[in-house]
Amino acid sequence: MATSRNTISELLATERYNPNIVPQLEAYVHEQARTGTYHFEANLTLTKLYQFFPDIAAERADVLGLVFALSLVNWRPPVPEADGSGGLSTFTDALQLSYVVDADVQEREGPISAVIRLEDFVQLCGTHPPENFP
Repeated sequence: MATSRNTISELLATERYNPNIVPQLEAYVHEQARTGTYHFEANLTLTKLYQFFPDIAAERADVLGLVFALSLVNWRPPVPEADGSGGLSTFTDALQLSYVVDADVQEREGPISAVIRLEDFVQLCGTHPPENFP
C-alpha cells in the first residue's frame, strides 16, 4: 500500500519521535526508492529514531543505506553562501544525516560507508568541475 507524502507529513507533525512509526517510515523509504520521490524530513526523522532507539536500528543498515543513497541521488551542487562572502555552502542532506549516525556505523563496511564515499566524490566533482565543463 502506497503512503502519500501528506500522510507522512501529518505523521511527522503529530508523532515525530514515536518509535512506533518506524515501520511506516521504513516502508516510505522503500517507496521513495521505487517511485523516485524524495522526502528529506521523513528520512531524517527515521535516522533520528534509529539514533534514539538503537535496538530498533540494529539490523537496519539496509534501510539506512537506502536513506543515504536517496540523499545522494537528490544531491544538489553547492550554492553561494548567504553572507555574500563568495564561499560555497556544501551542507548537503547526506552531511546532515551523517551528524545523526554514529561514526562506527558509518565506517562499518556496507551500504552506508559505500554511499558516503560516493557522496564525497560527487561533492568533490561539484566543487571542482572539469575546466571544459559547459
